[in-house]
Amino acid sequence: MIAIVGAGPAGLSQAISLVLFASIPASSIQIFEQRPAYTRTTFVLLNGPTVERLQCMGVRQILLRNQAIGNCRDLYLLDDMSKHTYTHENVPTNPLFRPVDVDELICAQLNGVGFVSVSLQDLETALKERAVELGITFITKKVQQLVSNGLCYSIQTDEIIDFDLIIIAEGAKRNLISRDLGFSTKLLSQRDIFVRVHVSPVGPVVAVGKNGGKRLLYGDSAHSRDALVFLQYPKDKLDEINTGTEHFFSNASNGSLNAVQEYGSKATLDFLSQLPIHPSPKITSIAPETFVVQDKVLSQAMIQNVAVVGDAFRQGHFFTGLGTNLALVADCDLVISLVHGMLLGDPMSAEEFNDNMLSIAEMLVNTDLNTWFSE
Repeated sequence: MIAIVGAGPAGLSQAISLVLFASIPASSIQIFEQRPAYTRTTFVLLNGPTVERLQCMGVRQILLRNQAIGNCRDLYLLDDMSKHTYTHENVPTNPLFRPVDVDELICAQLNGVGFVSVSLQDLETALKERAVELGITFITKKVQQLVSNGLCYSIQTDEIIDFDLIIIAEGAKRNLISRDLGFSTKLLSQRDIFVRVHVSPVGPVVAVGKNGGKRLLYGDSAHSRDALVFLQYPKDKLDEINTGTEHFFSNASNGSLNAVQEYGSKATLDFLSQLPIHPSPKITSIAPETFVVQDKVLSQAMIQNVAVVGDAFRQGHFFTGLGTNLALVADCDLVISLVHGMLLGDPMSAEEFNDNMLSIAEMLVNTDLNTWFSE
């Protein structure tokens, strides 16, 4: 019996992968999730190997049917004034499952191989639809606590339930991890404060720049929704605003709000002026809250029968959603290997699982530090 705590992209992809690629009966998997509906409209960029995996999982077909996924076209690297046009190879109709090397995922993301964009809401909806099709059980009870008897952990809701494996995919808040497992967190990059701005029209375009502050734009290629612009707030002016935290946006005072709005407007217009997009995009809204981007990782990813994946284990990875791609593919491949070993009576040790997850995090952080977080 396997429990998965959290029904975001990381948790749902784990469940589907275990059924399809590890021969675990759907009846043996229970997903615990409290959210009544998916509402996150922020979108992410998925690369070619990830899209192929979603096809294997039967999820890309749902996204296409729902018209929720679209190809990105152009990438502008403003620091060297270069433009790259993405190419999109046809995804095989019935691709065979194959483990994907982490290097392949990272290279595909950095080079825009087969980029598509999808909102988190649409991605989560499609993943859940596929999980329901497969017969995976969803439990809406709150997980109150992880309880250990010294040898293994159980889940406590209104009762204590035993599982052979508990996969924690609760996202960045890490409530259970910090309280019940006692894992510490290591900071791996500087702490940057960002402003979020919505602009339109943009189309299927991605743009990155660091001169004058770190800036990122990506347009929604599936719908006509506003594009997102993320702007690093100047470090020498941080005393003007109330900054957010890892999990929560700031509560802006009037003076702080005015400073955020003023900077967001000026920096966005400067950023957009460098892009050959016609007609020229206009600002539709500036979020009053700032938020933090910082790479960090847990001290370990497994203890006894509990494994931690996705944003619950590592955070940051701001560069166009690379962390989502790793959660959908690399983390799933590692857990598949873990479960195969359990079934064969030769389980992967917690140390080996930790080492593999830390290796993935290290490669991700190095990518961040050499691209987005580099000065």
